[in-house]
Amino acid sequence: MVSIQHSLSSSVLKPITAAIGLKNGSIDPDEGLEIKGKTWGNGEGWGDYKVTRASTSNGPVDLHDALVRSDNIYFAMQAVEMGAKAYEKGLKSFGFGEELPYEYPITPSSISSSGKLDDEVLLANSSYGQGELEMSSIHLAAAYTVFLNEGNMIKPTLLTSEDTSQYWKEDLLSPEQVNRIKNDLRDVVQNGTAKKYGKNSAIPISGKTGTAELKLTSEGSGEENGWFVGYPTESEDILIAMMIEETKERGGSGYTTKKVVDLLNKMK
Repeated sequence: MVSIQHSLSSSVLKPITAAIGLKNGSIDPDEGLEIKGKTWGNGEGWGDYKVTRASTSNGPVDLHDALVRSDNIYFAMQAVEMGAKAYEKGLKSFGFGEELPYEYPITPSSISSSGKLDDEVLLANSSYGQGELEMSSIHLAAAYTVFLNEGNMIKPTLLTSEDTSQYWKEDLLSPEQVNRIKNDLRDVVQNGTAKKYGKNSAIPISGKTGTAELKLTSEGSGEENGWFVGYPTESEDILIAMMIEETKERGGSGYTTKKVVDLLNKMK
């Protein structure tokens, strides 16, 4: 079996966390959370550790704002409130820990080194793509098809002899929940973290950015990998999940976003 999975450490997981919370009812998309400043910790059990977000907010943060601005603290708070068991169950419903039904052998995506989230800091970090989560690009792409197929995840195919239009997972979201996240992913490109390279695309594009910082400890800084998962908003017939290594000096996730936007425009 070939391992082509990556430690995400990336915000491309946030729509999946949003879907899990919407499905189990722990996230009310219209409820705004009061978040002050750029850091948040959850008491003595966390020691000095705090979750950091890239920008502050003007007023309460709801799901739409959290996805558009890519607010780490919002998702950390939601995961802690949801609890480890519910979040683990949600990740497993998206195929974590399972063999990917794909003809090319790929290492299964994993929740953590132990398979559990029995530490609250690990739970909080996992919610926005950090922690110990590992996920292959093909699994990530398949997971996003939930938002394009009425809440169902497609079974990815490799060979022309395979039957297409099959589902791997079904009923992960309701049509209303799907539309909420799709609208938010469109606004990520129009007004959020993908705006610089996506807003003026020749065709409307939706998607989510992510930056993975590679370092051995929480101190200092490291090299970055840039992620973007995107698709044409209107036709929804192509989806690209792309990671490019060493983008820190090239614009981070913006570098990857531009590559995906350019590809989608050429293909359409």
